[in-house]
Amino acid sequence: MPSPGPVTAAKSRSNHKLRAEVAEFSGRFDEILLILPDGGLSRFLHPPGTLGQHAVTLSQALRQLADPQLAARGLAPVNALGAEAVSARALFRARQEKLLRHFEPVSGLPGFARALARTLLDLRLAGLGPADLEHADGPLRDLSVLLELYEQELESAALTDLAGVVELATAAARQRQHRWAGLPLVLLDVPLASHAHRQFVQALAGSAPEVLAALNSGNSALESALGVSADDLDTEPPAHSLDRLRRNLFEPAPEANAGDDGRIQYNDNIARTIQLDRKSTRLNS
Repeated sequence: MPSPGPVTAAKSRSNHKLRAEVAEFSGRFDEILLILPDGGLSRFLHPPGTLGQHAVTLSQALRQLADPQLAARGLAPVNALGAEAVSARALFRARQEKLLRHFEPVSGLPGFARALARTLLDLRLAGLGPADLEHADGPLRDLSVLLELYEQELESAALTDLAGVVELATAAARQRQHRWAGLPLVLLDVPLASHAHRQFVQALAGSAPEVLAALNSGNSALESALGVSADDLDTEPPAHSLDRLRRNLFEPAPEANAGDDGRIQYNDNIARTIQLDRKSTRLNS
């Protein structure tokens, strides 16, 4: 089995600079795997669909690697609504068998099953199982019971949730059970939403002969997962006021007077307001 190759990383606020990095890296290989954030195809690839480039989102990559394993095991993946239904079934059993303590007063309220489904998925994506919580008290003890019932319901119905899909995809990447595992890899500002997603990216990078991480922003989670520090491509000051605005609009500490040619009046208070509004939008989405 070949050893993992070198990993390099570059970051820039300029899509043009990142595209140049990706083009230079991709041009050295006949076939390559590119993993992009949702909606990132048109931002990074010109033209998209280049021969030899497998350009997919992280979710698509997970399904591609997991699908053969799902078929071999006779499992069907469930979406968020399906996971909520399985969670509701587990909750029904727990209430019927009087297994709950902490959550018993609120377990029948509207919306509890939906919140429970999200919580159970978060636990599984964090790599936690019922045994990790069974000796705890209060809500964690009840979550241990509910998580065990949830996993039993998945197994009895031959289903798996997102956490199960990520686990199968990660195993396939580590064991090179898919033709994409072993290709040169480009990670384009890929968000890592959980410990399980981090492990998948690490496994895929570990199977690649060479890896490039191109970051459109300070994606410290991806840098940490790959064990690298990204080279900053924005070392030169902004050339003009429009360039300064583009580079600093969402920055908490804009570059003072860099590239200020007087054509655009840059108001730091407005920039901070936009930044806070952007954060608020992310929290509410």
